[in-house]
Amino acid sequence: MTPKKSEPYIAFGIILFYIFIRFVFIRQLDGLGFYASYIFEVFFVTAVLFYYRKRVQLFAKPTKNDFIENAVAIPLGFGVFEFTKVIGVPIPFDFHGAEFLFLLLLFGPILEEFIFRQALWLPAEVLLKKTGLVILFTSLIFSFAHFQAYFFVPPEVRSFVIYQASYTFLIALWWGYRYSLNRRLSVPILLHLTFNLGFSLGFLFK
Repeated sequence: MTPKKSEPYIAFGIILFYIFIRFVFIRQLDGLGFYASYIFEVFFVTAVLFYYRKRVQLFAKPTKNDFIENAVAIPLGFGVFEFTKVIGVPIPFDFHGAEFLFLLLLFGPILEEFIFRQALWLPAEVLLKKTGLVILFTSLIFSFAHFQAYFFVPPEVRSFVIYQASYTFLIALWWGYRYSLNRRLSVPILLHLTFNLGFSLGFLFK
């Protein structure tokens, strides 16, 4: 079988492997330690991007639109935080912890964009062909990755999980669309970072 003929099978295997480990065996993975899921995802991204290395493009020259959209992402993140007060949804995060802020403001956004706008996006392109379907698929997986906590958290936290899954789906559509325009990962990474920065700023003014 030639590489060209085998590529859809490899792409399907990559996606299935991630979904299987990340969603079916998440309890077993977390049981290995707090950082086990992060370690798995780092190795997953590294392996997939090595396979697709000729298609990986990281940096884009910033444009005026990039600056405008990142400027918008900060108040948008802040607004998403503030809206929880309007609808009475408690936020279960402790923003005082340096480790949490590191994960929220730096490591998390970078890793998640490598997963959803690269390691899952590239094989999804092979299978789905159309960019719109790839954006929708990766956004749904991104949203479900945030929703999955619903099955493991206390009942009083579940309303926030639903809220988070809702807004993450919408912003993932935005970030996926922006990534699709120039195929440079730095664009959604910066949008993700600035959105999360705005969200964390909400804590300072609560």
